Amino acid sequence: MVKAGVCVRYAVDETKPTGTCCLCFMDGIRSSVTDVGASKQLVPEHLSSPGTRALIDRAVCLYIECYQLGCCFDILYDIGTYALDKDR
Repeated sequence: MVKAGVCVRYAVDETKPTGTCCLCFMDGIRSSVTDVGASKQLVPEHLSSPGTRALIDRAVCLYIECYQLGCCFDILYDIGTYALDKDR
């Protein structure tokens, strides 16, 4: 990812396992079952921390995975609103 110029910033929770995803491909159709794991613990403070906020402020493009919509909707809404306000 770094070679491609992508800067990834993760929130780490040492007490929770990472997420898992099981994919099934059959006859050209894909289906998945996901456990978001530690992503359920994402808190607004992670996004407002100085290092992460600086990256968000400089970003040309913000990518959000839809898996967090079920557990972190308010945080993702804030990021989306910010991106819209900044024309990103």
